[in-house]
Amino acid sequence: MTRTGRRWRRWGAVIAVAIAPCVLIFAVKSDADHEVVKAREEIDTSIRATFEAFDHDDMHGFLDGWTDRGFYTKTLFRLLVRNDFRPWFKDEAARFFEPARTYPITVTRISNVMVLDPMVTVGSADVEFTQGVLKERHKFLLVKRPQMDKRWKIDDDTALPVAADGLPIVEIKMKEYGFELDTSRLAREMVMDLVNAGTKPHELMLWRRDPSSGTEQPVARGAYWIEPGKTSRLVFTGLEPGRYALTCCLVDPDHRAHCNKGMRSEVTIE
Repeated sequence: MTRTGRRWRRWGAVIAVAIAPCVLIFAVKSDADHEVVKAREEIDTSIRATFEAFDHDDMHGFLDGWTDRGFYTKTLFRLLVRNDFRPWFKDEAARFFEPARTYPITVTRISNVMVLDPMVTVGSADVEFTQGVLKERHKFLLVKRPQMDKRWKIDDDTALPVAADGLPIVEIKMKEYGFELDTSRLAREMVMDLVNAGTKPHELMLWRRDPSSGTEQPVARGAYWIEPGKTSRLVFTGLEPGRYALTCCLVDPDHRAHCNKGMRSEVTIE
């Protein structure tokens, strides 16, 4: 081998040693990126599977999408255990599931799917959906615990603002004991801004009167409990024209319900 050849061989060895760590780092980063992409796809799939199970009356499939903590602390379903007004535990789900299933859920968009830790065990996603006649948007925090979970599970959820998209906004003030609102703004597609202007907690239940039987049926899941001074926004879509009633039936210490003290308003939606 000539002197020039030996020189090039030495330089080649030096370059190989120099770039080897870079190649290794690139390979490791590529593997990590692949795991993140895979986790994002799994998060999307798991969320959709959870609510498809809900709509197919598969209680166990629905519950499998939640951790125990996530199910107990959820804000997605504002259904409380009667009498003591606490959330439902997972082992009480059989009683919870039936009233919750009254209003099917349709997931319309999943966005901002993120993996939040290097071990790929914590993630989050923004989810838009309709439940019955309500449009909602929530941020889900999800976990996939090593050696414990075969899928991503919802461990926490937070309600996010829903875009009004040019819909009429109806402000409803709740106070002792009545509702104040501009009924001329009521529409089949609308935003209700609930404001508790009173000194006590209040709730909103929206009921539709059946013209043939005269009975009233709730058109949105559960009641919307609001503490004094707090607000909440509901976006309604696809309400049927007809007669409706707004009620608050929380019970005061005198054992009389607010709706028996005047917190009931009957309105017409055209």
